Amino acid sequence: MAVLGEPRNVFAGHNAWQSVEDEMGVALPYDYKHLVDAYGPVQLNGHLYLEHPANTFYPLGKWISDTIDTLRDIEQDREISGARHLGPVFGRKYDLIPLTHTDRGEYAFLDLAIDGGQTRILTCDRDETDLHEHRMMFSEWLYRYLEGQEMFSPGHSDYYPGPLLLESLPTGMNDIHSEWYGPDRGN
Repeated sequence: MAVLGEPRNVFAGHNAWQSVEDEMGVALPYDYKHLVDAYGPVQLNGHLYLEHPANTFYPLGKWISDTIDTLRDIEQDREISGARHLGPVFGRKYDLIPLTHTDRGEYAFLDLAIDGGQTRILTCDRDETDLHEHRMMFSEWLYRYLEGQEMFSPGHSDYYPGPLLLESLPTGMNDIHSEWYGPDRGN
C-alpha cells in the first residue's frame, strides 16, 4: 500500500464480497480483498485493472464470470509447473479464479488446487499456452509487478519510474474520470 498511496475507499462499508465468494464457492484471499476495497475500481499505470464487487456499473463478480466463460471457450492444453492439465481449468470447479487483468490480455489467477494451503498466483497472456507460477500472496505479486519484475511471463515486465499512476474506473453512467499518483518511489 505504500506504493499505491492513500486509499480511496470508494465503496467503504459495503458487503459485496459475500455474494462473489458464494458464487465461486470459496473465500478469496484477505490481502486481495483488502487492496480492492481500498483502491478499486482502479486501473494502475495504464494497464492493470482492479475491479470491485460493489461497483454496480461493472461488478467484480460479473467480470470473474465473464472471464471464466471466455477462457473456457478458448481453453487449450496449458502447462502448469511441469504438469499437463487438459480441458478447462477456470472457475471454482477447476480451481483457477481470475483476480486481475491488463488491457493487453494478461491475466492473474488464484490457484485453489495447490496443496498445503500456500497461496499460488498463476499468470498468462491470453494467447500463451503456459501458465506461470508465483508462490506468494496477491499483495506481494502486485508489489513485484509494480516494481517491474516479470510477473506475467518471462522476459516481459512493465516498469514506469516515478510515482504510480492510478485512474478511476466508472461506477455509473455519468461518473467523472479522475487520475492521481501514489507517493514518490525515489527513482
